[in-house]
Amino acid sequence: MLVDKKRAETHQSEDKLKKMLDDIIDGSLDADKLLIAALLILMLHEGADIKLILALGYILI
Repeated sequence: MLVDKKRAETHQSEDKLKKMLDDIIDGSLDADKLLIAALLILMLHEGADIKLILALGYILI
């Protein structure tokens, strides 16, 4: 039961992240934006410095 709840929370956070990235890249996805988005996801997953994460997010705008 606890595992199912954790999976649901993880799935919800992944959906929010996907929606956020879709909003940021505004439908125009090229190789550069895809690479930056991948780095952003990796840094979020690894718990990197928030300033670096925000900087990458700013580059995507």
